[in-house]
Amino acid sequence: MFKWIKISKPLKIIKMKKLLTILMITFCISSYGQNVKMDANGNYVAIKSENARSSSAISTGKTYTDSKGRKYDVYKSERGKLFIFVVSKSGNTYKKYLSI
Repeated sequence: MFKWIKISKPLKIIKMKKLLTILMITFCISSYGQNVKMDANGNYVAIKSENARSSSAISTGKTYTDSKGRKYDVYKSERGKLFIFVVSKSGNTYKKYLSI
């Protein structure tokens, strides 16, 4: 009544894609983790990541005033470019480079 059907080539490719997708997801989940170190008492402590302000920014001692009258401190990058730190509405801090 039923004929034996051989697994066709497209079906093998679909199975291979599913397997690779599962392996990639597993790898991504396992590689994402928090960096920790051990303190003197043997307890584990989370290592804080560097934020934008602590990345080798040198303060120039000068200020920048935007069109709305807000003042920002001006910083100099490693490569000599001037920038300010701006906080978005959602609370994220980012660098805004100044073109002179």
